[in-house]
Amino acid sequence: MSIETDRLVLTDWNDCDEVQFYRLNSNPEVMRYFLNQLSKAQNQDFFQQIRQRIQQQGYGLYKVCLKNTGQFVGFVGLNHPQYELRFACPVEIGWRLLPEFWHQGLAFEAAQAVLQQGFNILNFQQIMAFTAKQNQPSWTLMQRLGMRFQQEFAHPLVVDSHPLHQHVLYSIQSSEFRHVKLEKICQDAIQTA
Repeated sequence: MSIETDRLVLTDWNDCDEVQFYRLNSNPEVMRYFLNQLSKAQNQDFFQQIRQRIQQQGYGLYKVCLKNTGQFVGFVGLNHPQYELRFACPVEIGWRLLPEFWHQGLAFEAAQAVLQQGFNILNFQQIMAFTAKQNQPSWTLMQRLGMRFQQEFAHPLVVDSHPLHQHVLYSIQSSEFRHVKLEKICQDAIQTA
């Protein structure tokens, strides 16, 4: 499986990717809005889980690399939460990039491609995203993708007293994504006319 954008390639993972995956998940800047950086054992478990899910489902959290150099950027993809939430979450989109690739529009580019796959190929009617309330860069990206704020909620895996307990939930419907894509094509056409 492979998805290509102008600058990126999103693919399945290989055994040798685990080292880069650990570099991502043990980075304190990357993991700032998570409960903790992953240990090597936690990273290995997570790595095996996402590989297994892609194998079973045909989609998941993909490895993202720069198309022209093959450099590892991070991951972006679709996921089914493995814990109970107080709202129905058919599928969520998630991302995690190394800091040297922030503020370049790469997460947006990869996430748009994943939303296209989710709606146009996998036929999901709704895709959600959530993050800690403090994680403004992430929920700003959700807004840029055309996602709408739904609610704040208490994350079930975070204790009440923890600063990251409160999360924000965004979602986008298939029809809304098509409208956003059409609107962008029209804007691009106007700008190049």
